[in-house]
Amino acid sequence: TRHSAILLQSQVRRILAERRFREQRRAAVTLQACVRCVIACSRFQKQRQASICIQAAVRCHLQQQEFARQKSAAIKIQEWWRAHLKGREQWLAYNIQRGAVITIQAFWRGVRERGQYQRKRAAATCLQSRLRMVVAQRQFDRTKAAVVLLQQHWRNTLARRRDVRQRHEAAVMIQKHWRRRYAQQKYQSLVHNVVQMQRRWRANQLLMIAEREYHICRGAVITLQAAVRSFLAKQSYQRTRHSAILLQSQVRRMLAERRFREQRQAAVTLQACVRCVI
Repeated sequence: TRHSAILLQSQVRRILAERRFREQRRAAVTLQACVRCVIACSRFQKQRQASICIQAAVRCHLQQQEFARQKSAAIKIQEWWRAHLKGREQWLAYNIQRGAVITIQAFWRGVRERGQYQRKRAAATCLQSRLRMVVAQRQFDRTKAAVVLLQQHWRNTLARRRDVRQRHEAAVMIQKHWRRRYAQQKYQSLVHNVVQMQRRWRANQLLMIAEREYHICRGAVITLQAAVRSFLAKQSYQRTRHSAILLQSQVRRMLAERRFREQRQAAVTLQACVRCVI
């Protein structure tokens, strides 16, 4: 009986010890699981914070690079625009100087032509006065000779009145014909001088009209050239802007794909770490 009681006690004690061992092992396993969960959560939080910091640093670096590229592009556009404005100012100054030079040349040519015309006119007037003087002297000499001859004939042929009358009539007719011829020559020379003056005046008028039309055509051509150059510059700027926009979109797409790959790689790495810990 005592041996049976001892065996019973030993079995009960063994059962109680096994129960306490199972409870302690279960408590230890639960505690280990809690500790491991806390450690994994802490490690996950640290890795998540590190990945967030890395992503923030990468995004900051990418934004700085993009800002630097945009700043460089803006600086290049500003330099081009300033060079365009400077070229336009130089072109306007050149046109102003060229117009002033053309005006001065036209004024000087007009002064020179007027001087030449005045000298030619003075020379023609002097020549006409001398020619008229010579003609008048010749006419006077002829008239004087005719008068002297008439007087001689009149004095010598007082008795022959009929002959004198006939000679007188002949002299009158000669004088009439001579005066008519002289008047015709004078009229023809005057008409010739007037025609020459009219030709010169019309030539000057045609020259002025041609110069005015040339200036008008030149202004129209300059305006058309300015419009065409402005249109070509706008087209070039539009093409450059379109190319820059396409390049920026391609770069942004590549950066977005790179960020997506990095995020996906970070998520896969984080999932692998979590699965390893679990």
